[in-house]
Amino acid sequence: MRIYLKHNIDRKVTIDELSKISGISKYYMISLFKQSFGMSPIQYHLLQRIEKAKEMIQFTNDPLMLIAESIGFPDIHSFSKAFKKIDGVNPSFYRKKK
Repeated sequence: MRIYLKHNIDRKVTIDELSKISGISKYYMISLFKQSFGMSPIQYHLLQRIEKAKEMIQFTNDPLMLIAESIGFPDIHSFSKAFKKIDGVNPSFYRKKK
């Protein structure tokens, strides 16, 4: 499942989708995932998406909106909100000063 999440870092993944590909109930799958990784699969996936965004912010000159879209956020507002919730700072914090 972690591999599937990593390969789908460019979009939002649902619990129902993960349950279907894993072949187990969503509640059992969430329980197993939490036991292994200390968080739900959706929390894990969001963390991975934000980590990817941090790399892109630091090492590309792509606009934040393009980065947000490339990791599956529909707009800059939802991206910034999720980013700040996960990382505690706004995405622009990671933009290198030139």
